[in-house]
Amino acid sequence: MPVMVVDGKQYAQSIPLSRYLGRKHGLAGSNIEEDLLIDQNVEFLNDIRSKSAQVQYEPDAALKAKKHEDFSKNLYPGMLAKLDQILKENKGHLALGKLTWGDFVFAGMYAYLKMMLQASDLDERFPAFKKLEQTVYSLPKVKAYADAAPKTDC
Repeated sequence: MPVMVVDGKQYAQSIPLSRYLGRKHGLAGSNIEEDLLIDQNVEFLNDIRSKSAQVQYEPDAALKAKKHEDFSKNLYPGMLAKLDQILKENKGHLALGKLTWGDFVFAGMYAYLKMMLQASDLDERFPAFKKLEQTVYSLPKVKAYADAAPKTDC
């Protein structure tokens, strides 16, 4: 679980931490309606992650395979198309047509999401997803941090 310390006090939970850092560093909306748009689109991304978790963490192998087949045919295509539409409508960003804290959430979750969806071809099917991930990870400070971080499987 991510933990952040501010003035000696510990805070947790990735989305509230992301929102806080976004506000602190000018990556939030300029009013509550813009903040609502970022929140809405981040939560939609979390909806996709949550649905894929129902499959990924299913302990029964046969049921897991059945759920994956069903979701891959009937659920994921619509959700991923909607996410692609959101990015296109926002000039390659998750909201507001500019870099926001939501883009950092997306970039941090993208590799994990591909694994959860069992969709190694996601970059090819939805190039806007990979482009947004690269946009965030190409920021000099983010790149330096990511380059120095321990490597993981997803």
